[in-house]
Amino acid sequence: MYNAIFTPDGTIRAVTDKELRLREFLAEYDAALGYAAASLGGQRGAQLVNEVREALAQRGVITHRLRCMLRELHNMLDIGNPDNHGKKHAPFKRLEPEDPTDAKLRLLFAELTDALQVAGILSTEADQPA
Repeated sequence: MYNAIFTPDGTIRAVTDKELRLREFLAEYDAALGYAAASLGGQRGAQLVNEVREALAQRGVITHRLRCMLRELHNMLDIGNPDNHGKKHAPFKRLEPEDPTDAKLRLLFAELTDALQVAGILSTEADQPA
């Protein structure tokens, strides 16, 4: 279904296995990601997840627009980043560290981070200059 995309210059770009694995991850955790985004990001979180779902329904490779939306979703779900507080992606709902939801969100965030890094959407620490 997601085999290739024709580019404006007439070349064909094949969908990589890494992108297919990312699509599988996002499909498997769709409900959890939707709940987390709506809980932490409010209306913007719910809207973002719906936009990601619509973009994933399109055939072909993961577009630049979808990559940007996935990075925004990733930033929104980063409850462990104190720099998020007071910014555009600041959590809508504050969680206590003892809250069991906190641990589940941190695990979901870690798995999303791994999936995005494998797909090349987020850089890994090894990719960062020293």
